[in-house]
Amino acid sequence: MRKRPREWFTNRFRKITISKAKKFVDFMKDGEDGRLPCWGSAIEYIDEEFKTDRQRIAIWPAFVESDDWRAQLLFINICRTRPAVIEEILKDVDKLPIHIQRAIVSMDELKEQIEPQLSNFHPAASQLAEAEPEVLERERQVVGAKIGKYVGMRYFRLPQSSSEEGGNNGQ
Repeated sequence: MRKRPREWFTNRFRKITISKAKKFVDFMKDGEDGRLPCWGSAIEYIDEEFKTDRQRIAIWPAFVESDDWRAQLLFINICRTRPAVIEEILKDVDKLPIHIQRAIVSMDELKEQIEPQLSNFHPAASQLAEAEPEVLERERQVVGAKIGKYVGMRYFRLPQSSSEEGGNNGQ
């Protein structure tokens, strides 16, 4: 994962030619009410603003190139009912971390789409598709918990003064 995912991610989004990408960069840079967006609000913004499959397919390369598995997982999650987007994601499955590949395998909605492409997945992910139902259910629970954790991370609050940053010994 890159050292500064927010900075790298917004710089990568600047290169995307659709206008909504620039608005996303502004949202990530400026935030709301003195708060900077974290993954929960960022993915909510993407889900609300990038409504078409074409728009989501256009931004997918930024997620692959980011090497940030949190962003990848949340994006895949909001696209799980969009076969055209999933088709594009599956073209890059070998570039994704193993645990993201396993997350994809654990998503029931994607079962039919991934079955013909399991040979492109890491063995640890493709074997999960053939595992006992209890094993797959445990994986779903783990994936669901990760998604819940990162969706719940909405905003960073920015310090307003040096005293809030620990200056003046908190006085």
